[in-house]
Order: sequence, then C-alpha cells, then structure tokens
Amino acid sequence: MKFNRKVLVWWLSSAVIPFLGMGQQAQKKLWQQYQYKAEYFSRQDSTQLAIFFYQKAYQQVSRADPNRSGYFCMNICSLYYGQGRLQEAAHFGHKGIAHLLELATLPDTTHFKLYSFLGAIYQSRSNTDSSYFYFQRADQTLEQNPSVETRLPTYVVYHYINLGRMLLTFQDYQQSMNYFQKARTLSITYNLKDNIPTISSSIAECFDLMEEHSKALLYRRESLRLHLKQDIDKAAYLSGLAWTFYKEKDFAQSLTTCKKTIVLLAHLSPQSSSTYFTILFKQYWFMGACHFEEKRYEEAEKNIDKSIEVYEKNLLSKRDNLAHVYLLKARILIQKGKDILALKYLESVRQMVVLKKVTNTLSPFDIKNPKLAVESVNLISFLCYNNFKKSNKAVDLKKAIDAFEVAIKVHALVGKTIDDKQVRLLLAEQNFSVYPEAIKMGVEACKNYPSLFGIHRLFRWIEAFQSSHLKETVKVNTLKRHTLPPHILDEESRIERQLMSFRGKQSVDMDAYINLQIRWHRFKQQLFKKYPSYYQSIYQQLAFSLSSLQQQLDNETAYVSYIWQNDCLYTFVVTHDKADVLCQPIAPQLEVCLRNLQEQIVNNPGLGRYYGSASAIYCYQQFIEPIKKVVLNKKILVINRDPRFQFLPFEILETGQKQYDYLLSKYSISYAYSAQWYWQHPSRVYQERSKPLLDAPKGTTQSALVIAPFLDEKLLAKKWLPISSTEEVEKIDGEKILTTKATKTRLLKADLNKKIIHIAAHTFIDSADFFNSYIQLYPDHDSHLYFDDICHLPLQNTSLVVLGTCEANRGTMLRSEGILSLARAFAYAGAQAVVTTTWEANNDAVSFLSIRLHHYLSKGYAIDEALQKAKLDILSSREHKKYRHPYYWANYIVLGNREAVYAEQFFGGISWKVGIAVFGFVLAAALLWKGKTRKGVWEPPFLKKR
Repeated sequence: MKFNRKVLVWWLSSAVIPFLGMGQQAQKKLWQQYQYKAEYFSRQDSTQLAIFFYQKAYQQVSRADPNRSGYFCMNICSLYYGQGRLQEAAHFGHKGIAHLLELATLPDTTHFKLYSFLGAIYQSRSNTDSSYFYFQRADQTLEQNPSVETRLPTYVVYHYINLGRMLLTFQDYQQSMNYFQKARTLSITYNLKDNIPTISSSIAECFDLMEEHSKALLYRRESLRLHLKQDIDKAAYLSGLAWTFYKEKDFAQSLTTCKKTIVLLAHLSPQSSSTYFTILFKQYWFMGACHFEEKRYEEAEKNIDKSIEVYEKNLLSKRDNLAHVYLLKARILIQKGKDILALKYLESVRQMVVLKKVTNTLSPFDIKNPKLAVESVNLISFLCYNNFKKSNKAVDLKKAIDAFEVAIKVHALVGKTIDDKQVRLLLAEQNFSVYPEAIKMGVEACKNYPSLFGIHRLFRWIEAFQSSHLKETVKVNTLKRHTLPPHILDEESRIERQLMSFRGKQSVDMDAYINLQIRWHRFKQQLFKKYPSYYQSIYQQLAFSLSSLQQQLDNETAYVSYIWQNDCLYTFVVTHDKADVLCQPIAPQLEVCLRNLQEQIVNNPGLGRYYGSASAIYCYQQFIEPIKKVVLNKKILVINRDPRFQFLPFEILETGQKQYDYLLSKYSISYAYSAQWYWQHPSRVYQERSKPLLDAPKGTTQSALVIAPFLDEKLLAKKWLPISSTEEVEKIDGEKILTTKATKTRLLKADLNKKIIHIAAHTFIDSADFFNSYIQLYPDHDSHLYFDDICHLPLQNTSLVVLGTCEANRGTMLRSEGILSLARAFAYAGAQAVVTTTWEANNDAVSFLSIRLHHYLSKGYAIDEALQKAKLDILSSREHKKYRHPYYWANYIVLGNREAVYAEQFFGGISWKVGIAVFGFVLAAALLWKGKTRKGVWEPPFLKKR
C-alpha cells in the first residue's frame, strides 16, 4: 500500500502534537506545583523548604519565561535575606534583574521588590555605594508607577524605612525624615500599625542627629507606648530612649534606662541573635558615655571595655558602632594622659570610616560615616599638636601639620552630597571645632618654622574654614545655570516654588509636603545621573591661593582678616606685595569696649549725645594701630571680621588725634565673608567670560530695579508705616515696582537681570528659626519673601542689592559662616555685593544715604567709595545735623565686592578722572608759564598783560 507523502505528514502530526501539548501541560503543572508548595512552606515559616521548592520552580522556567524567572528569583532573594544569608540573597537578586531586563516592558512590582531587596542587602553588608544605587532604582520605579504603593503597601513601607536609614549614613537628615514620615503615613493609611513604633524610633533618631532632642523624646515615648510586648523590639526602643536622654544631658535618666534595658535583655533568650548583642553592646557604650560626661573616667572605661568585649565575643558586624566606642575609649585615654594609646584607637576609627589613606584622592563617597570621620581626624590633629608642644621637635610638627591637612580635607568633603541648607549649616558649625587649634598651630609654625609651614599654607587653611557653605552654594548655583538645559532649570524652579509655598502657612498638608520633598529628592538624583558633567563639577575645588589674592589687589587696597581665638587676636593682612600675620594678646578691656560700642550704636539715641568715642579709640588701637604701617598709604580696606565683633562697622573707629576723627574719612571700607568669595566670586567669573549684561549708561531703564511697597503717600494702615520716600524712589534711575504692584507674585515674575536691585520694605526677623525670617512686600494672599525665596532668586548677573530695610543683616551667628541674615540670602542667590543695615534703621537717614549712594554709583564710583561719600555727606550736611550720631549712618555697610557697578562717566570721550588729571596738568602748565614770564621768558600773546 502506497501512502501519499502529504497524508503521512498529516497523520504523524495529528498523532504527535497532542502528546507534545500534554508534555507542555505537564511541565506547566510541575512548576505550578513547586510554586504552591513553596508558598505553603513560606506561610508555615519553613524557610528552607520554601527556598528548595522555589528553586525547583525556577529551574523549570529559567530558560523559557524571564518574567516568572524574575519573580521566583525575587522570592528566593527575599527568603535568603530573611535568614541573614546575604551572599545567596544578592546572587538571586542579580539573577532576577538579569531575567527582567530581557523583557520589553518591566513588571513594576517584581522590578521594585528586587531593587529594594538588593538595596537592603548591600545596606546590611555596609556597602553604601551599591545600596544607595539599588534603592534609587527602586525609588524611580515608584515614581514612574505610583500604583505600586497601593498594591504593595507593606513592601513600600519597608523600602521607605530602609532608604531613610541609608540616607542617615550620608547625614542627609531631612530627606531621611521625609522617607520615615512617608512610611508612617502609609502605615496609618493601610492599617499597618505594627510598623509605627519602628518608624517613630527612626524619626526620633533623625531629630537627635539634628540636635532637636525634645522632639526626639516625643517619638521615643510613642514607640514605647505603642509597643506593649516585652521583647527584643521593646529593648531596642528603650535603648533609643537612653540615647536621647544622654543627648539631652540627662545622664541619670539615661543610666536608669540603660539598666532597665539590660534587665529586660536578661529575661530574653539571646538565641545567638546579633540584634540582642548589639543592644547589649550599646547599653554599656551609653553608660560609658554618661560616666565620661560626669568625669567618672574609671567607671566610663569599665563600661566601654565591657561593650568592646560583647562586640568581639559575638562578632557583631556594624563597625560604625565599634568606631563610636573606640572614639570614646580614646577620649577617656586622653583624660588619663595616655595619648599614644589614644592615637592608636583614633587611627582605628579613621580606618573604619575613611576608606582611603591618600587624602588627595578622597571623594565624599569615601567617607563612610562623616560625623565619626570629623571627630576622629579632629582628635588626631589635637593629639599630634599637643605632642609637638611637649617635644618642640620639627618631626612632630610635621606630623601635626599632616594631621590637620587630613582634617581640613575631610571637613571640606563632609556634607557635599547633602542638598538641605539647614543640615549643611549645622554640619558647618559642627566642623568648626578644629579651626581654633589649627589656626593657632598654623600661626605658631608660620612664625617659628617657615620652611615647614609658610604664610601661603596658613592662608589656605584660613580660607578653608571661612564661609565654606556659602562659597559652595554660590558655586553650584552658578555652575547649574551654565551647564544644565533651560527645561531642567524650569522644572527645578517649579518644584522649589511649590516647596516654598508651604512656608509660613499655619496649617499644612504634611502628606502633600512630604510627597513633594521626596519628588524633589528623586529629581536631584536623576539630575546627577543624566548630567554627569554637572555632577562632577560640584566636587571640584576652586583653587584660590595667596598669590591669586595678591594679583587682585592694587596699590591702594589691603585685605585684613581678624581671628579671635581664646586669648589671642590674629590679624592677617595682605597687600599686593606683602602678607603677614600678627598675634597679640587680648586684654579684658577690649570686650568691655566692644560691648559699650554695641550699646551706643545699636540703641536709638533719639537726640542724645554719642558716648562711644573712648571705646572707638581703644578698638582702633587694637585693630588698626598694629597694621598701621602696612595700610598707611592705602585708601581701601576689605575687612573680614571675627564673629565676636561682626556687629562692628569699622568706619566708626577713631584715631583720637581730634574729635570724631573717624576711620570713615581715611578709608573706604567693605566687608567680606572670605577672600575667595570676595575676589573669585563664581558669578563674577562667568560674567567676565560671557558678559551677559553690558554696562548700562545712566538713565536707562535696564540698569536698576526699585521695589518699594510702602511709600509715604500710600499709607495702608497703622501697621504698615512708610519705609521710603517718593523723593528717594524718583532719584533712582531704572524700572520701578511700587505700592500695590510691589507684591511677591510680581517680584518673582519680574526681570531680575539688572545691575542694581533696590528693595525698600519692612522685615521680620525670627530669632528662633531664621529660615522663617522674611521681607514684607505689599500685602496680598502671599506677601512674605522668605529666606529661601530670596536664595532662589536668579541674581547671578546682579552686581549690587541695596536693602533699605531694618536689620537686614541681623540674624543667627554661625562661627564658621558668619551672620545668617536676609542680606546673606541675597549672597546665596548670587549677588556679588549687598548694601544692608545691621540694626534698626531711621527712615530719613537711610533715605538720604540711599539717594546719595545711587548718585555716586551713577557717576562711576566703586560701591564702597560711593557709600563712604554718602556718609561723609550726611556728616557735613547742616540740614541733617541731627543724624551725625553713628547710630544713624554707621548702620549702612557693604558686604561683598566693591567694584563700580557702572563705567565712569565720560566727557568728550574722556573719563571724568582722566579729565580732572588733564585739567590739573593744564593748570599747572599755565601757572608754570606765568612764573617764567616774570623772568623775561617768552609767553604767548594771549597770556600777556595788556
């Protein structure tokens, strides 16, 4: 029988295909069976069996189904992580991601879980870089797929908790708090109340790190109130409470709480639990810290040795904790005079928290724990310096210098990865602790060992500690505008405006605010990823040396920086051809005179007499007389004042040679936050490169912007008194936004690309939280221009901001940064100079000074010279004789670069200064000719007498 070939193929196919389908169906049932078994054993807490069956299911689908393969890998990763088997967990986490990447569309829930688990795994392994990378990827998935929160609320809560704890290691406290608060909101929304005690404890830790211990205490107590079980978690919350009591300096309560925790732990079975021994380890550490603060050093050392013993016996993994204990051990040894042994412990701490030995190649990410790094390098520096003071050997001085170099480098890097201004300022203040000893040693070494430590290095050290946050912020903001595309800047501006809209409101939707903060954080991270050149530029240090400064100084200018440390006043004076540092002991009388001067000039005298001359003369003798020879032939002083006398306008100092012989009449004076900020201002550098705003001739509307909401003829109510006069406003050339139009909305939309911005308005200074201070604009629905609003104004092309407001330079004093004031906010925004008031202003006096200031600016005078002439005018004016008391005119100072805003006025193509010189030359020649004609020398006919 013959078969047709087509019939045969059909018959075979019909016979075989059903069997193939049955095979596939059987295979499908097999992986499903494994999955069901794995899920069953997982619910029964039989983790090992669950892992076994998940691996069997994975083997069935690994080659054919990347989606299910990724899903099974995620579950295996999760189970291994729960067992603490981190290496196996990471292995399957990476396998799962590899499978998902084969898909055209990523399954968002599996994708999120895998990245979040990997972040937590690397966090447990103390690999901060990798951990942060994976947490960011998980966070991006949440941003792109918000529905993940509703589908996986429990996982998302844990993700936010883990990410918050990760950010704590980078000292990004505010963002950490945002994630914890988000986790708290989700837990309440989805009734995951068991998580709230843990979250509250984490929030309390944030507050402790931000030095807000009373708020931390509320959350610590909430954790204990909500968690009723006497278990290991209860012990952890008690431990946290003990730490907060310690930070509040309530050492008795802290010791009592530690003992309660140890008693609770004694009733619990350790079961080789690392958590159990970590809590026990911390209690001995905290008790040692309390005893140390009480100066009971023997008791402190006993407890610290116990904590180290617990750590070593149980092989605990968190080396940050051990570093804390070693640091305290070193402090105890220092008190007992065992400096060499203390140095060994400190070196161990540094090795744990600073990942590179070569400091020149350090980056912010090489510092594992910034706070510990700062404290350890500070103590190493102090010990090396003390060792030098005992031995007086050059080799020990070299070690001390090297130690301070490391400290300065670490200080410069700490906080660079943090965007939050308040936290950065807090860190800057904490970092200041090494400054006094560093400068003291630097001056001594510069004088006695110039070959090891010269004046150039001393200058670099001084600059490193002065207004570092301000310099960094202005640099980053300027770079941003020159490296990022406009649409990114617009998006950033939108988010910033939305964030700032919450400030000042009595009732705030905290959930909306936190969501916006998280969005802002995600935006910043994506920014760094998409624009690596901008990201890298943030960490580049601008080189500014003493030589660079001297090249900027002309023959008429001197830069003087004052540093008051302990009982010495260091005066660093630089001219174009000379640099020196002077050290003089401080007499108690100086503090008395400064207090007297402050009382005399800050308090309104009415029509009373001025009684500050004697104090002003004494201050002149202390501050100016020692450098008199250097500045004798100078006309311009740029002064950097120590925080102890930031209030003092040097213009009021008197020589004593005659009555009211003010320094004002001899020098034009401006004030600097630091030499680098003054002469190497980023805005100025980019202006010189691109020249975006050309010199505007007098009279054009583009040269200045005047904002004056409260003019004399527009009284709104008794609350809003006039702050400026119509005459003052009319005499300032430029665009004007006045009275009802001078609102915050209008200002934020205005073209601020001006050379001068003049603001005459009321101010409110919040001494408790300076970021709540504001300039009051015309009252409408939002009339407060807050500190942060000002910081974000685009003033990179603004040469000068004139603040005709009261106390615009009054604020919180930060030793490392200067006065945190509204005037400083304009410096953050990019303005190169600010003319501002330091105490309450008299409207008539300020109005007169403003008019004269703008008059001289328009003639091409430098800012400090224009202000000097305006002040001399008020002193010589008969009409304003009642304002000769320094209270009225010394209030107005210039912070920042003194250079002329406008080019000099020209007459027939010749500068007015050149014109005066030519006129003088012609006059001298004419007189000379006249003298010669008397001796019979020929003279032109038109000069001969008839």
